[in-house]
Amino acid sequence: METATPMLSQYKKIKAQYQDCILFFRLGDFYEMFYEDAKKASRILDLVLTSRGHEKTGKAPMCGIPYHAADNYITRLIKAGEKVAICEQVEDPSIAKGIVKRDVIRVITSGTYIDETNYEPRYLVCLTTSKKAIGLSLIDTTNGSIQTNEYLDLSKTVAVISKLPIYECVFPEAQEETIRELFKHPLLRSKNITLSPFADWCFNTEIAQKALCEHFAVHNLKGYGIDDMPLAIATSGALLEYLKEMNQQPLRHIDKISLYTDTDSCYISPAACHGLELEELRKILDHTLTALGKRKFREWLYHPLKNTEEILERQEAISLFKEQPRVMEDILRLFRHIPDIEKNLSRLSCGYTSAKDILAIRNTLALIPEIQKTLYPLSEKSMLFTVNDIPSLRKLLEEAINADIPLSNPEGKIIQKGYHRELDSLRDIQENGRRWLKDLQEKEIKRTGINSLKIGFNKVFGYYIEITKTNLKSVPENYIRKQTLVNAERFITEELKNFEENILTAESKILRIESDLLKNIQQRVLDHTQALHTFSSYIATIDCIFSLTQLALTPGFIRPFIDEETEINIKEGRHPVVEKNCIDPFVANDTFLNCENDHLNIITGVFAVNTDVAD
Repeated sequence: METATPMLSQYKKIKAQYQDCILFFRLGDFYEMFYEDAKKASRILDLVLTSRGHEKTGKAPMCGIPYHAADNYITRLIKAGEKVAICEQVEDPSIAKGIVKRDVIRVITSGTYIDETNYEPRYLVCLTTSKKAIGLSLIDTTNGSIQTNEYLDLSKTVAVISKLPIYECVFPEAQEETIRELFKHPLLRSKNITLSPFADWCFNTEIAQKALCEHFAVHNLKGYGIDDMPLAIATSGALLEYLKEMNQQPLRHIDKISLYTDTDSCYISPAACHGLELEELRKILDHTLTALGKRKFREWLYHPLKNTEEILERQEAISLFKEQPRVMEDILRLFRHIPDIEKNLSRLSCGYTSAKDILAIRNTLALIPEIQKTLYPLSEKSMLFTVNDIPSLRKLLEEAINADIPLSNPEGKIIQKGYHRELDSLRDIQENGRRWLKDLQEKEIKRTGINSLKIGFNKVFGYYIEITKTNLKSVPENYIRKQTLVNAERFITEELKNFEENILTAESKILRIESDLLKNIQQRVLDHTQALHTFSSYIATIDCIFSLTQLALTPGFIRPFIDEETEINIKEGRHPVVEKNCIDPFVANDTFLNCENDHLNIITGVFAVNTDVAD
């Protein structure tokens, strides 16, 4: 009978609950993998496969990675189609009795993974079917908005999924055969979407509705426009439950649920998106400066406006920008420093207590006053240049977070000096211990009149005040005898004892206090989730207007005249993608279309043929 060590027994017990995941098992400063996980991970990550002692059956295959470098390895595993379960030590090893308690704190899947290296959206979709309709809900891991709807037509569901960068689909276990058949559709088969069956009870409409109301702190879902859509409610509730189960966090950044609809934009079918080469067009047209702007620019391109007033509002904003080259220069300078704070916020909400995420939000909010001042001449004329301030959070982060956190080994240096008195005192002891001891020695010599008094330290007795025996009569009453020597006595005082305790434990105390402060600050940041999402949306919009203004300043790009008439009249039109990839000189084309006689133009890039089509 196989008998494993206590640590490997603990590993096996936890692994049994996460059979479909590679388990990252925390041991000290490393995440270790064992048995089949180790073999698989070593191949994917190109790690050396070693082994660990086993009481009865020889060696257990293992490999490991430094915990502080885990993100890079997780990225590679996710891209290889694996799921990763993060198992941490959930008690302090110094006070643990026996083996340290461990538990999985997070499961990372292709749809829940937050890719810090890529600005592209990354969607997780949730589906359920009935005899009459299909319920669909989806969320981008970079933000906190669930979008949902119901469709009577299977082709509409396929169209939605095929147009978006969806990486994972969650569905009821009982419907696995139906869902897998759906994903055999030609438009979906090549996307390699991870299919994840989930507990059927999570798709119960009543349970889902209760969960959504509790999460969004509302009495009903009427305000979200889905109150009479049971399948939309079921998939939204199941999606939220899946995310909470994977992250084991309340996910406060998910603060919105809305109806997914294209009624406000021109519908472009998946085939048309491919035929029009929208991705190539985006690469040519996109001059945005931030990840926030790049995601919004993609959304604008794939969902063209139909409302004339909104189109004209954007055009007017571009014209205003063109007239303010100095403002454009300042926005170029400021926006280049804005990180992907939507992802930073998502990571904080998912339980990652990372200094770099809080620092990113801190440094971004610090730019708000200058951004507002820069945009003031434009914001008076167009709402599209609005930027909201979050003064209480901005002030807190500026006071609490060190803007110059070192990139390597930031622990202990994250909290700003002057924010926490005890932390400052411990740092001062740690950094200026020798100076403090020298000052104390001078003070005690002056107080006692013993010029030979000295303060020393050894590993056995710690810090001490040494007095020669000839001066013992001058020893103050508050001196406590610690050690007797041949020619001297050693003492300690409460002040020196406190110093000794502080300096010997200063580092651990600094890390503990800083960790507690960061957790508190993290919650304060999450208290402002809605305001941060609003701010991100404003920045993204301005960035898109900036990008389009850059295009407007490029020779050959003009402002089209837009009205409610059903006529398209283009003189010497040029296609950016065709022109860029054309070897021969590009020949401009005229295009004239209306709803009367001129319904169709065949455009080749060299000439255009007008074809009249009868009513």
